[in-house]
Amino acid sequence: SLLLHTANTERLRIDSQGHVGINNSNPATALDVTGTITADALTVEASSNALIRISDSTNANQRLDLQHNGGVASLIAGNNGAYGTIKLQAYNGTDTVDRFKISANGDVDLGYEDTGTTPKLTWKASDESLGINTDSPASTLEIAKNDQTNGATLSITNSFDGAGWTAGDTIGTINFRVDDSSPTEKIRGQIKVFDDTSSSTTYPAYSAMSFSTALSNTLNERFRIASDGSLSTPTAGTSN
Repeated sequence: SLLLHTANTERLRIDSQGHVGINNSNPATALDVTGTITADALTVEASSNALIRISDSTNANQRLDLQHNGGVASLIAGNNGAYGTIKLQAYNGTDTVDRFKISANGDVDLGYEDTGTTPKLTWKASDESLGINTDSPASTLEIAKNDQTNGATLSITNSFDGAGWTAGDTIGTINFRVDDSSPTEKIRGQIKVFDDTSSSTTYPAYSAMSFSTALSNTLNERFRIASDGSLSTPTAGTSN
């Protein structure tokens, strides 16, 4: 081994295996440093599975791996043989707060408020559900808001901004679908808002709403509220 000392203290060692230790008398890898490294840049190259690993010195399985292989970059957290948690945090000069978190069980939290304590959007992996303003969604999608006066609002926006609105143009649609391979008509129910009268207007001036259900493999309109407020069904006709 080759050793370099300053002030009667070993600073660098190259052992018989070619391992280099800086402030480390027993280097376990090609370069093993005890202490802090300062560099302008760090490049890691490998023919496959290029890896940067940050680990607990007392437990190698508590680690964070940044790995690249075949054009795919992976961030991997491990916690002593179990899945780890990944966080993206922000520091404002005083406090470090959460901004994004992937928990060990696959839950995802993001969109934290200013203090970083309450996520505004939560994905619950076990339930396959998404919550907005709630971390315990009771359905596939739940939107919550603590507002007695206005309540929670769900908006479907047609972002087209231009002229030429004509009868039959659609503002928005909600489809109730199945993923079953048997029917050719996958939409089993539909609510649609559309223009029923306009002719080249600058906006959908005559907005109507229709409700449809499917019979066998045909989607049929069952009920309509016209832009003038009249109600109609295919069999009962129109009433005011």
